[in-house]
Amino acid sequence: MLNTKEVNEMLKENPPKTGLDYVMRVRGITNEGLGRQLDTDPKNISGWRNGRMPQKRESREEIAEVLGETEYFLFFQKDNWENRLSPTG
Repeated sequence: MLNTKEVNEMLKENPPKTGLDYVMRVRGITNEGLGRQLDTDPKNISGWRNGRMPQKRESREEIAEVLGETEYFLFFQKDNWENRLSPTG
C-alpha cells in the first residue's frame, strides 16, 4: 500500500489510464491477483487497465463489487484521480 506522497508522485510521473488502473496501483493489486479473484486471465486485467472494457455488464459489475468501487469510476471516468481515493482505499 502506498502512502499519500507516493501516490501523488506516481500520478505525476505516470498517470493512470483508467480508474481500474488507478485503484489497482494505489492498493498494490496485481493483474494476477485480481485475475485469481475474478477467475480470469491476467491478460484480460491488463487490457482493462489500459482502456479496454469487459463486454458484459455483469463482468464490470463483478469487478466493481470485488474492488468496492463503482463501475463508472473503474471504466468510464477520465482524469481527476487525485481526489478519488485515499491510499488506504
